Amino acid sequence: AYAVIASTEDASKAVIYFYNFSDTTIAEKPNSKNAGTKTGTVKKLTANADYNYMWFNPITGKITEQGTFKTSAAGTWDIPEKATCDMVLYIYK
Repeated sequence: AYAVIASTEDASKAVIYFYNFSDTTIAEKPNSKNAGTKTGTVKKLTANADYNYMWFNPITGKITEQGTFKTSAAGTWDIPEKATCDMVLYIYK
């Protein structure tokens, strides 16, 4: 999936928009090139810090999942796989 990220300078918040046109509710002809559930790794977060996250579906306007995680000693987090439609991931302290 393709993604766009914006974050605060102090790494306290980040928003990642994953856009993925494999769902027929989004595109008339699903685009297999953009299909998939892989997300990636967020870098440059505060090392060994507790963060919250929220998955938001911009098509339905609903929060689909919320939780917490702790970053690695390098300040990274491996994002869990996502749904195969557009999703927004909000990360915050």
